[in-house]
This record gives sequence, C-alpha cells and structure tokens, in this order.
Amino acid sequence: MTEYQKEIQDYIDTIATREGSDIHLMTHTKPFLRVKRELVPFIQKEPLMPEDTLAFLRILLRSDTEDVEARIQKEKHILFSYQHKTQSERVMNFRVTAYLEKGDIAIAMRLIEETERTIEELGLPPILKNVMQEPNGLFIVIGPAGNGKSTTLASMVNHCNTTLRRHILTIEDPIEFIFKNKKSIITQREVPSDVPTFRSALDSALRADADILMIGEMRETVTMQAVMTAAEVGHLVLSTVHANDAEGAVHRIVDSFPGGQQQQIAQQLAGALLGICSVRLLPRTTGGLVPACEVLFNTNAVANLIREMRVAGLRTVMQTGKEEGMITLEQSLAELVKQNEISLETAKLYAPDERSLMRYL
Repeated sequence: MTEYQKEIQDYIDTIATREGSDIHLMTHTKPFLRVKRELVPFIQKEPLMPEDTLAFLRILLRSDTEDVEARIQKEKHILFSYQHKTQSERVMNFRVTAYLEKGDIAIAMRLIEETERTIEELGLPPILKNVMQEPNGLFIVIGPAGNGKSTTLASMVNHCNTTLRRHILTIEDPIEFIFKNKKSIITQREVPSDVPTFRSALDSALRADADILMIGEMRETVTMQAVMTAAEVGHLVLSTVHANDAEGAVHRIVDSFPGGQQQQIAQQLAGALLGICSVRLLPRTTGGLVPACEVLFNTNAVANLIREMRVAGLRTVMQTGKEEGMITLEQSLAELVKQNEISLETAKLYAPDERSLMRYL
C-alpha cells in the first residue's frame, strides 16, 4: 500500500469513527471533514500540495494508466462513485466530485448511506410507500444539496424491492447506492460508463421492459422531456430536482425550456406528475439529523394550478389536502417538536410561516 493509499484509508477510517458525512481535499490547506454539518480540519495533517490531490484522484479513479490530469483539465469536473472497505470490513460508498480550484485539483467525497434503510427507519412519511404502488406517473423528491434526496429515493426503491415484483431500472451519474435483487429485479446504469447520456439511457429504457425508472437527477431539458414522456406512456418514474419547495420545483422544470415551449411543458407536467416530496434534514435534539418533509399530490386542483402556472396557490392546496395525504412543512415540523425530535427554535427557523407552525402545536 502506498503512502497516498494509507492517507485515504486514514481519512475514511476517521469519517467512519466520527460519523462524518464528507471529506474535502484541496491544495494549500489541510484536509477537512464534515461532522454534523460543521467543517473540521484534520489538525495532525499537513496542507496538501498539487501533486497530493493529483495522486489522490488517481487512486480514487483506480487509474494507473489514464492521464488523469489531462482529463480533468479538459472536462473541468469529474463525477464518479468510489467504494472502500475499512479495516473492520465495513463497506463504505462515496459520491466523489473532482473539480478545478484556481487551476489545481480539489476533491469532495460524500458518504452515501447504506441502501437497506427503510422509510420508517429514516423517519420519512409512510405515504411514500403508496407511491410505489402507482402504475405510472412522475414523483419528484426535492430539497437543497445534501438533504437526503437520493437517500429518500433509495428507501422507496428498497420498499418496492422487498414487497413487489417489479423491474426497476436506475439511471445515475454516478451510481450512489448498490441494490441487491429481492422480490424485484434492479438494473443499474451509470452515465457515461454504461450509457453516454441520460436521454439515450431513457430511450433504451422504454424498450427494456422496466416498470419503474429511477433517474438520479433531472438536470437538462432533454432529460426532463424524456422523463415526462416515460411517465405518460406507462412507467412509474422517480427523480430529484434541486428546489426548496413544490412551487420552486415546478418553476425549475418549466422555466428550463424556451419561452415558446413553456405552456406545453406545463400541460405535460400537469398530466404526468404524481406528486412532490420536499426533504430537509434538521439537527435532532439527541444528536444527528432528522428529516422534515412536505408532500404534495397531484389532484385536479393542483393540475389546474400547474397548467395555468399559478403555482403560488400550491401551498394553500397542501394546507387543505390532508385527506389526500398532503403534508405541509409546518405540520411536519410541529410533529417533530411534539415528539421531542427537534427544538421549537429549530422548527421556527425552518418554518415558512411561523404562525401556521404555532397553530399546529
């Protein structure tokens, strides 16, 4: 084992013992670890030099022959997955982003939780199980980066895998969770190693006898268009979007298209959408993090608001949609306070409407 391999082992062993979430390797600074959302330096380590981050990237990419430096200078950033086995035989999966920072290589490693955790164990709304029973439609999980969108999707896939006989096809960049077949068959494709683009993967998925498609993230308009088409023609599609709430998610999708197409896209989204779940990870009173969730389902009222792009009214529909399984963020926060999972101060900090929060309490 080389010195650089030993260093990576040390970083990962440390993140495992301290229950951290991220490792940051940048030039001219010490390595950093994120623990409970706080960045903590590896005090005993020396600042990294350009040759150090380059060597780390070669090891993480498991590439002895590829000109890694030329690749990142050309592509500017590289996304990939990395699996590591600790000395205690624990398998740890990371989502790695390598990028340029003032011309030098920087690396961010995000620890991906084990896939076997259930919707109940994660503290997610049980209503998410019902989504997996749907024959077709688009269900979107939203939230800021690092707030559990991918983990939420994985728990939904796990629920289906243990209860239903389906063919689930995932398309990711990179693959974040490794699933094992149980009752379902799970096929996983990584962009670009298994298929060149999300669009080409979706085109081929329509001919692969898949019941459920899980798309890691809807980033480009061609992917969004293909996802909505797949949902319309008989597939249950799960995906994520970076947005803070349902209104923002609808705007994010529709506004991604040229002005002349936006009305058509709004119509298509209104017809294809099953629902939207917003996830926020909050500090738990006993340590660690707990999710607060907002859930919107596509009723006739919701579809009309989306078609007419009057999405500011979605919050009002959620407030009156409890019978349809809808949950507002204030309701979720109030329940967490009642269960002593979070403090009232934390709930007030994240509540869109503090007066509404207090009514639920």
